[in-house]
Amino acid sequence: MPERTRKLFYGDCLDVMRGMIPDSSVDLVYLDPPFNSKATYNVLFKPPKELGEAAQIKAFEDTWHWTVQTESEYTEILKNPYGNTDLANLMSALKTFLGVNDMMAYLVHMANRLLEIRRVMRDTGSIYLHCDPTASHYLKLVMDAVFGARYFRNEIIWHYGQRIALHKRHFSKKHDVIFFYSKSNIKALNPVSIKWDREKFLSHRHDIKVDNNGREYIWTDGGRPGVRYKRYVDEVLQRGKPLDTVWEIPLLNSASKERLSYPTQKPLALLKRIIQASSNEG
Repeated sequence: MPERTRKLFYGDCLDVMRGMIPDSSVDLVYLDPPFNSKATYNVLFKPPKELGEAAQIKAFEDTWHWTVQTESEYTEILKNPYGNTDLANLMSALKTFLGVNDMMAYLVHMANRLLEIRRVMRDTGSIYLHCDPTASHYLKLVMDAVFGARYFRNEIIWHYGQRIALHKRHFSKKHDVIFFYSKSNIKALNPVSIKWDREKFLSHRHDIKVDNNGREYIWTDGGRPGVRYKRYVDEVLQRGKPLDTVWEIPLLNSASKERLSYPTQKPLALLKRIIQASSNEG
């Protein structure tokens, strides 16, 4: 079999999708877009050996302003591309509510690109949008308008609770949100389980018994109230815990081999989980 072609496109995803990605050709989309957090990010990259030391380039400025380009993209949305009147109505209402400001500019930027993403996705495709509380409440509305509220699947909480700090005005912020949508009802999730931590499992169970052979077991309803099943603890631990909507995955620490010193870099474990859940081998 010929080796699978791998392509990396560098540039504005709107231009790339419109110029190079055909309709209904993408199985899985994960977005980790700028969050409108008023920050400027650089990305480390390793140049060819003959160029010497690693260099930095500015990746993007996470600061948004209403510009001529924004006005042009907003006008595109109001023209109901692909017949999406829901998005046109929503963006018009948001502009009335928010006014012409940085947040509205950010939402226009995201809305146009989400429209193109929906176009390139297969009917069996899934999309995961990573965001934080800065704009997640608005992005949920935009996703509903683009993909349809009926195709919203989950709000996933990526909890990375490290370095807990005390604040006087709010609780410590230790999670991001990932919105999971599908393009249609065709696609089913792959079953994904995560390994139980034995000590954590035992600390939460006060009903563990031991049989005549010395094996630990518990009673469970197995999802069917009124029907009880005997489950051996070692088998439960081996089988793992079905994945739910709270994902406990730590941030990359300074000693991690994955770390590239990029401020918004995400752990491979997070991406691996998404790929396992919503794509197939090959």
